[in-house]
Amino acid sequence: MERLGEVDRLQQAVYRAVREQHTDLTTEDRAATWAGRQGVDEADFRAAYRSAEVADAVAQAPDLLVRYRITELPTVVVDDASRTSPSAAGDVTAMPEVLDDLIERA
Repeated sequence: MERLGEVDRLQQAVYRAVREQHTDLTTEDRAATWAGRQGVDEADFRAAYRSAEVADAVAQAPDLLVRYRITELPTVVVDDASRTSPSAAGDVTAMPEVLDDLIERA
């Protein structure tokens, strides 16, 4: 459970860094440096960044943006039908509760 709390913390930190502080995380070096400042091991971050799983997800992203008509990040789609985003939920901190509800209904 502690790991999930850390993931939640980092997801919120990324959101705030990009959306509110206008931090550029678009390169490996910038993202790794930022992650290091958040307490993430930079070597582990770089290994994950370069992984086949991440490469596959990045390759699929353009098609998914079109398929699900994504206009805001982050947006989470549940069961190919329901979705939420910060503006739909009220803000990013409200998204987990909205997601729980969407998952229950799926």
